[in-house]
Amino acid sequence: MKLEGIPDIPEAYDKMSVVLITLDGEKDTEEPLLRMLNTLLSPLKSAGEKKKLEEDFHAPTHKTGGGG
Repeated sequence: MKLEGIPDIPEAYDKMSVVLITLDGEKDTEEPLLRMLNTLLSPLKSAGEKKKLEEDFHAPTHKTGGGG
């Protein structure tokens, strides 16, 4: 399968992995990873809905100090 913008170089197959995930923020899903990504990345979700990620996935949704 050829993906637009990704060169098909068989010699580099061991060096590159591609994962394509199609998100639909308007549909609910029971799949935890898709549900988390839909919520986290959706411009349509409110801050309150995104804050619920802390409860559902034990994932902090606030900024923390750190190096970088």
